[in-house]
Amino acid sequence: MTTALELIMKKKEDEKSDNIFIIAELANAHQGDPTAAQLLVTSAAKAGADAVKFQIYFANELFNRSHSEYKKFKHREWSLEVWKKLVTSARESGLEVGADVFGHTSLNLALSLDVDF
Repeated sequence: MTTALELIMKKKEDEKSDNIFIIAELANAHQGDPTAAQLLVTSAAKAGADAVKFQIYFANELFNRSHSEYKKFKHREWSLEVWKKLVTSARESGLEVGADVFGHTSLNLALSLDVDF
């Protein structure tokens, strides 16, 4: 029996694996660093992923101001310009772009970026 990892590894070589769509889940692995996020996008493209998926969030959509994690996530918020650069880079690398959203502000940002899913 072929494992999922084996199917993924030979994705481009096997006609039967055309229905496999690999999403590189970046989530918050960048820890709020746009340079690290860019490296993750580049690595996903080089690894043969079909898409990257980000988490777009704003601290006030996740926590109230008194929550112990509020300041950490507030510091990890990105401007529209940072998001535009990452999405443009992903698309130029041949990747589709997806996003998890956590409220109205992050949803509106995702829509303005015209994410694919």
